[in-house]
Amino acid sequence: MVITFASLDGAPDPVVQVDASMIEQALTNLVVNAIQAMPTGGTISVRLGADVITPPADIEGSVAEYAYVCVEDQGVGMTSEQMTHAFEPFFTTKDVGEGTGLGLSVAYGIVRDHGGWIGVASEIGKGSRFSIYLPLAQGTVKADDDKPARS
Repeated sequence: MVITFASLDGAPDPVVQVDASMIEQALTNLVVNAIQAMPTGGTISVRLGADVITPPADIEGSVAEYAYVCVEDQGVGMTSEQMTHAFEPFFTTKDVGEGTGLGLSVAYGIVRDHGGWIGVASEIGKGSRFSIYLPLAQGTVKADDDKPARS
């Protein structure tokens, strides 16, 4: 299993104000989900960056720049019906006894508590991509000690 990390070449790291341990839990859940979606192995890619984007309708906000972390796998993928339920507690595509169906719903709750959202794209047989979007930190960061956690 290969896990790669990549950020935008030459672009400054986006800065977000988060509870680092909570975001670590959300990312861990996405990576574990990606690993489990690849029973025969494959590559997991994690990309970092920022983009100007419109939040989904259920998120208050207008077009703005958001930091993102995308976790993409080469796994079995999901149907559009499965994607509509992906963040519901206890929903799982795994066999009975192989998962609780809580990982994605917990990750989603954590990200929503931070003013963000998780986007999902998937295709059967080609894999899935889960993208965490978080609002950029406000204000100017002056010293390394004062920097918010980086995504």
